[in-house]
Amino acid sequence: MLLAAAALLVCPAAACAQSLSDILRIFSGSSSSASESAPAQSLAPSAARLCSVWSYSEPASKYDGDDMLASITVGSMESFLPSVYAKAGLEKGRASVRFVPDGTFIVESGGRSFLGSYSYLPATGGLTVSAVAGTSSVTLRGTAAIDGGALVLLFDAGQAAEAIERVSPSAAGNENFRTVKSLLDKYPGIKLGCRLVETQ
Repeated sequence: MLLAAAALLVCPAAACAQSLSDILRIFSGSSSSASESAPAQSLAPSAARLCSVWSYSEPASKYDGDDMLASITVGSMESFLPSVYAKAGLEKGRASVRFVPDGTFIVESGGRSFLGSYSYLPATGGLTVSAVAGTSSVTLRGTAAIDGGALVLLFDAGQAAEAIERVSPSAAGNENFRTVKSLLDKYPGIKLGCRLVETQ
């Protein structure tokens, strides 16, 4: 799950083919993405509230900037994120993360599990997760928020792309990855992640 948001960066070219229709839908005002219909105010959970078992529900994305092209890019990504996440093993109710009070987390997905560590600042919602992927250590910094009862985890997409470059040289060599990475380098502030619902 740690790199699932980053899986977007190695998506097939079909994602680019959808962009024009998505852009037109954005300008026509008929977009119905989950992040647009979410309540305007999210609150950082307490450390005790974070420590639970959370089941994957759907992708989440956000753009913290004022560049119109980057806003359009995030809007166009939202329509194909579910299929990209599914290819990475994230399907509703079939992946979960357990945050433990001792600063560790356990991800279970597709019959596999792995352990990582985290640090959390409840005052700001700042969340840093670290895990070993292959022979490389991966650390992502992001945010945790409770929104409509769901836990929303968002991480910087550019940072996730850099993690992919370190962990998977073959993925980093993918033409789609290089194209998206150059866009992320040009427009910082794009965040990707997921919404999770509490199961315990």
